[in-house]
Amino acid sequence: MSDTPAEMQDHRVVVNICKSFNTPGNVLIGGLGIGMVLDNIAHLDTVNHVHVLELSQEVIDLVWPTYKAKYGDKITIEKVNVFERKPKLGEKYDYIWWDVWDNITSDNLDQFETLRRRWCRRTPKQDFWCEKECKRSVMYQY
Repeated sequence: MSDTPAEMQDHRVVVNICKSFNTPGNVLIGGLGIGMVLDNIAHLDTVNHVHVLELSQEVIDLVWPTYKAKYGDKITIEKVNVFERKPKLGEKYDYIWWDVWDNITSDNLDQFETLRRRWCRRTPKQDFWCEKECKRSVMYQY
């Protein structure tokens, strides 16, 4: 979790997709972190609601109050492990962003596929933090 220029660049795709919605959309974010992605999309007129899934109560306690005060009911949070959470009946999103990994490694690829398959009927588009880099790391394994 950081707000360095490199980290901001990694998350640019999320902001650009959310800016491109034709009508205000609903977004699911897997991983709260320091709230950088949440803050950069929650203020957009093209975003109607953001639902965040976060496992760590410590992260929620530290970060969530700031954004809840700033955006009110436009955002909700659910304390849950994204790998155990299954979509609820009728739950749909215009976009899903997954960012729960702390390492760039090919080990993440199976988890990407698990989430992609689980949520594919609930969204037309989902992306994963550093997916290209994780795929590229396969080439460098011995």
